[in-house]
Amino acid sequence: MEEADPDGWFIAGRRPTDDGLSAFWLDIKITEKSNVKSETTSFVAAAFEGMKQILGQIHGESYVFVHAVDGDAYGFGGRTQNGRWAEAHPG
Repeated sequence: MEEADPDGWFIAGRRPTDDGLSAFWLDIKITEKSNVKSETTSFVAAAFEGMKQILGQIHGESYVFVHAVDGDAYGFGGRTQNGRWAEAHPG
């Protein structure tokens, strides 16, 4: 998590705090084609609502940004996501 100074956050030239609002940018990575559009749509809506519960009133131009990344382009523990899938689904 990286917090931003509310005095340095502007939307259309105004600070959300000037209007009694909070704002956020949530940046998520998933494996490409692991979710259908309706699942991603539901996740974005639920994340936005969850942030409202945490932050209170939020500016409508707060963002949930979901990167659908090629499974060969990232992973963890020294193995790519596609490599993990291939190991779990031999043949």
